[in-house]
Amino acid sequence: MPKAIPHGVYGLAANDGFVSVGVDHDTAAFAVNAIRAWWYNVGAQRYSDSTRLLVTADAGGSNGYRLRAWKVELADLAAEIGRDITVAHYPSGASKWNKIEHRLFSFISINWRGRPLTEVRPSEVETLLVGGTVDFSTPPQLATDELLPALPNGHQVILAELGHATDFWSYQPEASTRLLTAYFDRGEVDDSRYEARPIEFEVGFLSLSTIAWILLGTLAGLALVAIVLLSATAVRVHRRGRLGSRASAWLRCLAPVVAGIGGWSLAVLVGSSLWPRLFIGDRWLAVVSIGIAAGLAIFGAWVHKDWTRRRRLAGLAAAVAGSLLGAWLGFHAVEDLAALVTTIAGATITANLALLLIDMRRDPYAAVVR
Repeated sequence: MPKAIPHGVYGLAANDGFVSVGVDHDTAAFAVNAIRAWWYNVGAQRYSDSTRLLVTADAGGSNGYRLRAWKVELADLAAEIGRDITVAHYPSGASKWNKIEHRLFSFISINWRGRPLTEVRPSEVETLLVGGTVDFSTPPQLATDELLPALPNGHQVILAELGHATDFWSYQPEASTRLLTAYFDRGEVDDSRYEARPIEFEVGFLSLSTIAWILLGTLAGLALVAIVLLSATAVRVHRRGRLGSRASAWLRCLAPVVAGIGGWSLAVLVGSSLWPRLFIGDRWLAVVSIGIAAGLAIFGAWVHKDWTRRRRLAGLAAAVAGSLLGAWLGFHAVEDLAALVTTIAGATITANLALLLIDMRRDPYAAVVR
């Protein structure tokens, strides 16, 4: 019997949905074909003057951001309809904020086959309900209380130490085959071949709470190191006027790395405390925190206490602005958390270039000598 796979398009502006139903597999081609069907049936008439389409989608599945087939199919569709197509993926684990889940698929779930699924309809089909004693997502008691009364020809088997998983059918093929064959051939429930495998709930040292404390300590430590670095540089400049030329050159290359990582760590700690739903890979979080921290580190390694106030302020503005610009460019150079590396590199390069321009503007030869 073919299975039904719905794939929908929800229009934010019009507040309506378009659903395509497949009977084979949920593939990238099928996902893009749902967009194609929506375009020819709805979009082309409604948005005839448009030049581009913006598609928001989850990060995984048939429309995952890493899936090459999804990108190829979208490129073919863009060429076919003569429109640019931009895709914005929700971060991993954030699909619950995708409006299509609430505005479209929730109604598909309660109206499957055109009938609201508000109650269990009786059926005389021979049905075997398989559950496990450690299935906490769909406890077997729910099937006993809500499904079995509506299935006069149904039986239930509860397997010991089986959780909410389907791997039983693969790691104990003889037991699963005997279970199904005996039931559908003779109407008997035969789980004699099944071997219970006790689940070990003891996680040892690395429990989730322990991992959380380790991450918290690491972020706090990195933030503290950055604060100490910036403070030590400021104290050194205040007492001695400036850093030595060699120390300044090294710090202008290395200090932004330490300060950038620490600044981002501090931003993650503060941001996650104030806004628990904040994504740690958020571009503004990374660009602003790394840009400011790296810019301050480079400025501290460059500045001279005896310079005029105007020159010091100009250098501070140039270092921070250049660092923010470089951080923005670096963040968009690659994807995922690897963008933090290019963000720091971009901030370091552009901030140093900005200060180099300040030096050359004051004295064209000074920058070369220093």
